[in-house]
Amino acid sequence: LNRPINDVDLYLPTSEIQEKALHHMEARGFQMYKKNPTHYKLTNEIVKYDLIHTWSTPEQVVAENDYEHCCVTIDKNLNFIYTENFFERLTDKKLIPTKSKADIDNFDPICKWPVSIIRRLLKLLNKGYTIDMKGLKVVCRQVIKLQDERKK
Repeated sequence: LNRPINDVDLYLPTSEIQEKALHHMEARGFQMYKKNPTHYKLTNEIVKYDLIHTWSTPEQVVAENDYEHCCVTIDKNLNFIYTENFFERLTDKKLIPTKSKADIDNFDPICKWPVSIIRRLLKLLNKGYTIDMKGLKVVCRQVIKLQDERKK
């Protein structure tokens, strides 16, 4: 709110559509500056785009995102889909893990590396968001779980 757009996340339903979008944007002068297993990051020096393929439907995007302030999408028919707390979280800037993320086995599939979760948390805290002890414990438990999985 009251800030310029930093980046645009495009959630695409299949990896095939994701690849088509990548080629389309590269043909129009966008440069890829980072590639991850689930997404590509591109820029045209004005706006950054993330082409993401992790969920198949707009409803999954809303249901599976990590924090309540991220639970919003626009589907291909331009329907605005969001959770009941979306606007409240944008205003109060509280980092509250979504109900699905309170379950330690169901955290953000984009952030499979423990350091990614910590980087994201710090990035959001640096932008003025806050997190309460309950939310912080959810994030810490997830980082520990992911780290333990890496040791196996």
